[in-house]
Amino acid sequence: MKVREIIQRLRSEGKTVFFSSHELGEVETVCDRVGIIDRGELKVEGRIDDLIQKYRSNLEKIFLDIVGYQPQPQP
Repeated sequence: MKVREIIQRLRSEGKTVFFSSHELGEVETVCDRVGIIDRGELKVEGRIDDLIQKYRSNLEKIFLDIVGYQPQPQP
């Protein structure tokens, strides 16, 4: 059984699963709610659909903005 299937089964049984991952595409697939933690501090939490609507962006971009990621200039 795949991990995704296990998580979805547990969710259908009304159970809460804490799923920690940097694979944000997978997070969007299996999770209803998300919390973004940066340096030990909870920066944002909520339903994925609500966050996408609020920030008008996908989860990856929201994460990068919340943690203040600045890409390094290419030489």
